[in-house]
Amino acid sequence: MAKICCSIRSVPKRREAYFCTYKPNTNNMKISRRNLKNLVGHIGEYLVILWLRTQFMTILFRRYRSPVGEIDIVAQKGDTLVFIEVKTSITGTFNDIPISVKQQRSIIRAAKHFLTSHPKFANCEISFEIYCLSLKHGVRIIRNPWDKCD
Repeated sequence: MAKICCSIRSVPKRREAYFCTYKPNTNNMKISRRNLKNLVGHIGEYLVILWLRTQFMTILFRRYRSPVGEIDIVAQKGDTLVFIEVKTSITGTFNDIPISVKQQRSIIRAAKHFLTSHPKFANCEISFEIYCLSLKHGVRIIRNPWDKCD
């Protein structure tokens, strides 16, 4: 008797993920500090995406990666293209802008790379936003935290 092999092809994943999946290590049930930070970051990004959808923004990309940097969320509302950085903390406060100059340059370079890679957005207005989420202190939104022309 011949063996019949069949393979099921999985559907390619979309570029944006709406739900965070986390599988803890079941051997010792300890979550490492790094995994906890990643989980908190995923939850923060997910909450910001939910908020942006209530504001009628279209989520174009989540975790857009380029050779020069990463942008957490790229969204669009009308003719405005918004590059969003999400900072999530369990205990911390965000008194100042929580992004270093190095991160700022990386985000701006990634935004420029995005615009050159996607010429259909070349005529859009550009905005940068930082969403700071803290369990103790709530949400703080910083719009256009730095000059876009750096």
